[in-house]
Amino acid sequence: MNSDSYHLECISDPVLLDNLKESWHELWENQQGTFFQHFGWNYTWIKNYQSYIKHLMVLTVWYENTLIAVLPCYIRKHRLDFMQRQLWLIGTGEPEYCEVCPENNDILADDSHISYTIKLITDFFNTQKVCETIVFKDLLTNSRLSSLASPLKTLFPIQTLKKVGRGFNIPLFTENFGLKSSFIKKSKKLKNKLSKHQHELIFAKSSNEALTLYDELIKLHQYRWQKKGSKGVFSSLLFKDFHQEIIKDLFSKGNVILVGLKVNKDFVAINYCFLDFKSCYFYQSGVDTDYNPNLSPGLLLHFLLIEYFSNLGIESYDLMKSNSEKSYKSEIIEPNRFLYDLNLQSSIIHSTLFRIIEKFQLYTLKV
Repeated sequence: MNSDSYHLECISDPVLLDNLKESWHELWENQQGTFFQHFGWNYTWIKNYQSYIKHLMVLTVWYENTLIAVLPCYIRKHRLDFMQRQLWLIGTGEPEYCEVCPENNDILADDSHISYTIKLITDFFNTQKVCETIVFKDLLTNSRLSSLASPLKTLFPIQTLKKVGRGFNIPLFTENFGLKSSFIKKSKKLKNKLSKHQHELIFAKSSNEALTLYDELIKLHQYRWQKKGSKGVFSSLLFKDFHQEIIKDLFSKGNVILVGLKVNKDFVAINYCFLDFKSCYFYQSGVDTDYNPNLSPGLLLHFLLIEYFSNLGIESYDLMKSNSEKSYKSEIIEPNRFLYDLNLQSSIIHSTLFRIIEKFQLYTLKV
């Protein structure tokens, strides 16, 4: 392949992203990208979280006229952004109260062109000097993004790779799915108990049904967390509206699932999940923990969905990460991977300044 046939373009105008949609989706399908690499997820975040974006920087790599890689980034707006330019991945970098937390973040790329892709991206950062800090969140150990660290060492000599959470990914092609025997035993008892009551597993079949289940999920979720003295994640209208748009855009494409367990005409658990070519990602839930009789509805719904998706040929049911050592996810399966944050800074001064900004949450005003 002739290196002259490759070039990188940086898209900084959100309006121009519409022109990229078809090529991005074709690349995503051909490479069987993850849900969080979908054009719809990234575009919806850019539209909804634009108050946190100082400069948009969607890096695209082309081989002749074919899109072969996308790395969606932005320069984050914060109260000290005149002192330090921070580059974050799209979907990350928001304040905690409204963060959307994508995982397994990486460059969406055609593997057959990966060496040229990595070179063009590192050349871009090295020559354009667009920031003093780069933050890549929630990476797997074998991510392509990790391979950027070494060629960027001269410009960003302060580099840290920090373990930030344990992943719970259930392989649906193995015997008993790697589930803990205690969870299987408990779930079978709960299924037997459930069979004695009128019940129904309800999958949303249209966008309107999905939005109705989403509203029910929010009620259950907020009630449970507010009872504990917490606001609950859906107290953020920004977060709530973002996911409402995700459902409107991606449910009809088969990438969003809302499913509820109804017992005696009452919803006792609702799960909000994402689907790509290989995995179902459990993202959020609403659970009635006060329901009588006690069916442990959250765990039971997980068990029913593990059975359901295993029959569809899906490779994994991903519970996503937990930062807590006492997560209920540990009742289901042992953690089987770790996620990392990779931070690159141009100097010790910028490393220190970054820590100050994060510690005191010197972001833009709440929106």
